[in-house]
Amino acid sequence: DLSYPKLSSAAVFVKKLHDLA
Repeated sequence: DLSYPKLSSAAVFVKKLHDLA
């Protein structure tokens, strides 16, 4: 269950990086 929010955070982070790039 702890890996779920972690994966979500990673996805949001990658999305943010894509938006910046």
